[in-house]
Amino acid sequence: MNMLIFRLGGSGVATDKWDSLLSQNKLVWGFGNDDFHFWCDLGRSFNYICSQSNDYISVKKAIDCGSFYVSSGLTLDEFKFDGKTLKIRACTPRSYISTFQYRFLGKNGRILKENFGECAEYTVTDDDTYIRVEAYGEQGFTLFTQPIYKKGVFERP
Repeated sequence: MNMLIFRLGGSGVATDKWDSLLSQNKLVWGFGNDDFHFWCDLGRSFNYICSQSNDYISVKKAIDCGSFYVSSGLTLDEFKFDGKTLKIRACTPRSYISTFQYRFLGKNGRILKENFGECAEYTVTDDDTYIRVEAYGEQGFTLFTQPIYKKGVFERP
């Protein structure tokens, strides 16, 4: 997600490219950035890194293993995978809004499941090589998780 492109009249979301690479069994993480040239571009997209601490080694380790997500305003309240079922719950900080649109995407960007609610679940099938989740909220806020993927299909770089 590159938020500057939205101001310039294009699409700042490149999930089609991301899904193309993932569908070729290339494990790549998705990132978000502001690419700000003016102050109005600052703080519109961020990578929320789930790290044990904020020191360089911990943050780099979290990024290397895909322990982060991209957002333009939503945060993850829950993201659990027990090896078979993936559960997600998003939230908007300091808001009463609790329902969101969730999309579970797989190979070639195909929507595997879509629903609207407070949370969403998807049960992985044997055909799923990867699954990533997009959540959509009010005011165009979005959230993109990193993919969970089938071991042995993807090789870590």
